[in-house]
Amino acid sequence: MTDRMLNSDAPDAFPREAGHVVPVAGRTRQSAARAGGQQHRLNGVLAFGLGLVIVVSPILLASNRPAFWTLWASVVGISGAVYAIRLYMLDVPARAPLSRMWFEATLFALLCLFIFIQMLPVADLFSRLGIDVARVVAYDGVSIPTRTISLDTGASAMTLLNFVTYGVFTFLAAQVLVNRGRARFFVVLLFTVITAEAVYALVSLTQLGDTLLFFDKEAYRGVATGTFINRNSFATFLAAGICIGTALLLTLNSTTRTLTVSQRISRIAAYVGATLILAAALLATGSRMGMVVGFVGLIATAASWALLSGQRGRLKVVLYIVGAALLAFVALFGMFGDTVLTRLIFDGGEEGRLELYQQVWGVILQRPWTGYGAGSFASVYPAYQLLFNQGDYLYDRAHSTYLSLWFEHGLVAGSLPLIIILVACLRAIRSMREPEDGLGALVTLGVTAVFAVHSLVDFSAEMQANAFVVCLAIALAIAAGRRGKVTSANV
Repeated sequence: MTDRMLNSDAPDAFPREAGHVVPVAGRTRQSAARAGGQQHRLNGVLAFGLGLVIVVSPILLASNRPAFWTLWASVVGISGAVYAIRLYMLDVPARAPLSRMWFEATLFALLCLFIFIQMLPVADLFSRLGIDVARVVAYDGVSIPTRTISLDTGASAMTLLNFVTYGVFTFLAAQVLVNRGRARFFVVLLFTVITAEAVYALVSLTQLGDTLLFFDKEAYRGVATGTFINRNSFATFLAAGICIGTALLLTLNSTTRTLTVSQRISRIAAYVGATLILAAALLATGSRMGMVVGFVGLIATAASWALLSGQRGRLKVVLYIVGAALLAFVALFGMFGDTVLTRLIFDGGEEGRLELYQQVWGVILQRPWTGYGAGSFASVYPAYQLLFNQGDYLYDRAHSTYLSLWFEHGLVAGSLPLIIILVACLRAIRSMREPEDGLGALVTLGVTAVFAVHSLVDFSAEMQANAFVVCLAIALAIAAGRRGKVTSANV
């Protein structure tokens, strides 16, 4: 991304929304216009930084390591601080201020505050309030005294750092994505990144000796993992890409009206080709649920486009899309689906996973309001599992993001991220009234459907590269609600 791409007002880069500059209190029209232009350039620089996160975070093993968590926390945190200082110096408001997302911001602040409280020595105080968290009582009657709600304060601190990173990233992305040109660019950028990951995964699997970043794999040999370690998390990443490709195709007419016929045909060919590559890579992962959520995301995206537009004729288009997708799936299955087929035939039992869910739910009910501490599942649950004498190996993840949230944060605080995502979906549905906002809305709804379904039975959303995809989808919905409401400058 060049400086011109991020700051140009040309139609093919980032056009400013139609409108005019209105003087603010204490300013002349000229000074307000000057500040607005500086803010536009500032948002261009910010877009470059956030784009860097989107591009690089999947490459670094999906950024699923503490070193990478710290790296992105530093990048996002410094970007946020510099951005806030510059806005203060320019004396201009944020394009998407917290007041416009006060409900989500309040829930997010409460979640972060709760995690902080989990790390404090307040167990006795909670006990006096009738919530006994001073001791953890295991199923065999063993009582473990604690001073803090969290049984792993180190993991809780790192989880709090990650949540703050996601919150600041979403807020900053919303500022950038208010500009429709930048919003479309980020959608195309994310689609390009996911497609490049799919290409690399297929090449690595078939031509490079099935390696992980040119090193020998320690797990999941014989299936595509790209630069991820876990095939299921990679499959969710690819399924999100299929949703984005579908959204780009469906909104081509409303977002690129100035293109010639040949340009439209070339873009359609590019989007369709890239989506087929994503589908091939998805099958090559051997992920059964990944295959399911790929279809769920495609259908959710297409159905949202048809149903929320209010145009009945679009339902026929959806049927054609689903039919074409099924035909393409059958063709690709013959080339890349042998691993999935083998797992469907010979590895169909999920009794162990169901038993895990039952046991985790039982442990949740021991501390339903406070949880065991953010990020503590890997260190806490194995102790319970030994008491249950369950399975041949220890689980360090709940294999369900919902259960993980409730285990670590309790039923109330653990549900706050789910409510925030639900509110983003409602924002996306409302923004579908504007045809030019349809792309962002479809991406929000499709990506959310993919992660919501796969999170029922796995932990894909807990990979930081995937979490950034979810944050970007939320930011698209928030930004759509701010367009046309800025009075000082269109930036």
